[in-house]
Amino acid sequence: MNLLRFDITGNTGSGGIIPAALPPINYYSISDVKTTRTFTLTMIMGGMNMHRINGLTFEMNRIDWETPQNSLEEWRIINASNMLHPMHSHSEQFQVYSRNGSTILPPEDKGSKDTVLINRLRQSDFL
Repeated sequence: MNLLRFDITGNTGSGGIIPAALPPINYYSISDVKTTRTFTLTMIMGGMNMHRINGLTFEMNRIDWETPQNSLEEWRIINASNMLHPMHSHSEQFQVYSRNGSTILPPEDKGSKDTVLINRLRQSDFL
């Protein structure tokens, strides 16, 4: 199945140079974490399916916590619903530290992230 097709026409270059290697990833250290927060995802089934985080539905004008600038937090995300759920922080990139208690991560979890897929009935820790 073809999802995307690129048709390259012409021979004009951009003038850019492809680096021989990408810069190394600077990983956060778990020992630098000052605060750990746990977020449990649930879903109420019925006439209107409603996702909840720690029992609360999304409310645009509610602030549930504030993270001090330049601080490192560990977020433990537990998906207790029966659905996969993409998670993102709405502000900063993060790194996946572990999945289901294991720090041996698949390649797609390495590096900085904007969004990560949380499997159902599993736990993932972010820094």
